[in-house]
Amino acid sequence: MNTDFLIGSYKLKSEKIRNQIDEVVGFIYTFQFASGEWYRKMCDLNNNPYYYEDSYKRVVQRKKN
Repeated sequence: MNTDFLIGSYKLKSEKIRNQIDEVVGFIYTFQFASGEWYRKMCDLNNNPYYYEDSYKRVVQRKKN
């Protein structure tokens, strides 16, 4: 299920990440601002972010332990 929220000057889109056997394994949150800028973060089931990217082409990925 994808969910869109309009919060003040930005829109938040929430999507579930599913694996090959259709289990939910995380979430993607996309924040879209009125200026056109955006950022996206991917989180595990505990809402710990492990990937981040934005409209400036910056990408941060957490190292695997």
